[in-house]
Amino acid sequence: MGKPKWTEVEQMKVVWSIVDTQLIQKTKKKTSERKQLIDLIMTKLKNDPDFSGRLIANDPEETIRQHIREWIKYLDGNGKKPPLVR
Repeated sequence: MGKPKWTEVEQMKVVWSIVDTQLIQKTKKKTSERKQLIDLIMTKLKNDPDFSGRLIANDPEETIRQHIREWIKYLDGNGKKPPLVR
């Protein structure tokens, strides 16, 4: 089956959560505050029905966290755009 690609809805909700919490503006890189906010976003998204496809991953929480971190890097101007949507 392979890894499912991220849907447009999942991508939108990850970005919105980062923007809505003002994560980039309110926290600095590699701080406990940023980690806590990422964990808060991950928990919210993991429980969102639109993210049910992520639950099949070996470690769904880390899968979602990693995607959040990739979007943070991109939005902060330090990384490539996260994976394409299906």
